[in-house]
Amino acid sequence: MQFDAHDNRIPRHLNQCIEWYDIGVSLRLIVWTQYKTVKIQTTGLRGGEIDTEELDDLLNSFSSQGWEFANAFDTATANGASKYVVVILRRSI
Repeated sequence: MQFDAHDNRIPRHLNQCIEWYDIGVSLRLIVWTQYKTVKIQTTGLRGGEIDTEELDDLLNSFSSQGWEFANAFDTATANGASKYVVVILRRSI
């Protein structure tokens, strides 16, 4: 049975967690991906400061469980200060 990224036989909420790889003319590999969101509160008078050693420890801890870094962004508040840093991790399941 063949599926593609726009196949309506796969429920929409599951289709968003699939990474598709063409690995040959007629063979397609499906890799299911799981995501994790980690919210880190910033410090400092106006926010925006993070403890990089603490962040390193956190990322290394998740890495040892099979998670890899996917993306990160901050949540801006008034005057450009950041209250949180959000880190997105992913792993193949």
